[in-house]
Amino acid sequence: MVSLPSTTQATIERVLILTDFSATADKAIPYALQVAEAFKSTLYVLHVLPAEERTKESYGKEVYLNRRVAERQFRLLENSRRLSRLSHCYLMEAGDVCEVVRKAILKHRIQLVVLGTHGRGGIAKLLIGSSAEEIVRTAMCPVLLIGPAVPPVSNVPGLKGVLYTTDYSAASQRALPYAASFAEKFSARLTLLHVVTSLCSACTSACCNSDLGRSVRRSGARDH
Repeated sequence: MVSLPSTTQATIERVLILTDFSATADKAIPYALQVAEAFKSTLYVLHVLPAEERTKESYGKEVYLNRRVAERQFRLLENSRRLSRLSHCYLMEAGDVCEVVRKAILKHRIQLVVLGTHGRGGIAKLLIGSSAEEIVRTAMCPVLLIGPAVPPVSNVPGLKGVLYTTDYSAASQRALPYAASFAEKFSARLTLLHVVTSLCSACTSACCNSDLGRSVRRSGARDH
């Protein structure tokens, strides 16, 4: 029998947004801001410089130029005052993207990572390339993806609905406290979805008789 996990409110005190200063990355900023404001979080803006290539004689100059470009972009973001309502800081590190993100999560005790995706090749191709799939898979905190179909906005309207999908596994149930917390923070409607790919009486019985299945039915009865 599947047990319904505790829906104790999730804590999100520190949010990390990863940026390469592209339009795709910039599209994710309003969503990171809205989450940080709702949870009263500190926002960390991280830019990862290319990993060191010691065989290149021009490496030192490239690092210097890359840092100068990143510093300029950080100043532009700061001067835009988009982050003025939040406690925030800027991070810049050189190295492998996944390793830099992993260390940042540990060092700053990050509780949510926000990424923009252009959608080429699925999740494996985010703003930072194929390494993003590894970030999604191995990050020690939730990862919020802003997909390519999401229109760019300067300000995100308040969330009206949160969709929580589940296959009743322990892995999917770990996401429920976050879905419930988002719905509570934004006074949004929480919808639970389970997709049945091949219906059989045994599957249906197991699903309907689980604690989570009964909870979904009770929720549906209240909605009606």
